[in-house]
Amino acid sequence: MSNSVKVVLLLIAAAAALGVAVAGFCSVVGHGCCERAQRPVRKDVRTEVTRSVLKGVRDTLETYKQHMGRYPTAAESWGALVDRPADPILATRWRGPYIETREVARDAWGHPLVYRPPPPGQTVPVVYSFGPNGEDEGGEGDDISG
Repeated sequence: MSNSVKVVLLLIAAAAALGVAVAGFCSVVGHGCCERAQRPVRKDVRTEVTRSVLKGVRDTLETYKQHMGRYPTAAESWGALVDRPADPILATRWRGPYIETREVARDAWGHPLVYRPPPPGQTVPVVYSFGPNGEDEGGEGDDISG
């Protein structure tokens, strides 16, 4: 397992533990203020976890680019980070798997992340989360891109 994947999984576990701790505290104290405070904290934690996941994915994509000389194509998408290329020349440069499974590429709400190769005239790929509502708004609205 690569170090960036381990860091992402550690951050997700820490965020989950924080959510459990806040929920446990509120149930013991039993005040209405805890119920109101829990919602924003939980949303903020998931947003921050998702930002960390996105950073880890971007770092992984940069490592892939260093090895392969390019980012994955739209057709390859996350599969390029898991599966060795069939082309023998590309296969000699590939040092993956860069992630263990395509399922790692998910946000804190369990939605798959969006990956698009760099648009014409740009040098970095587009990677974002659907955000809390789970709807693809093209990187706008409550989608999380960084």
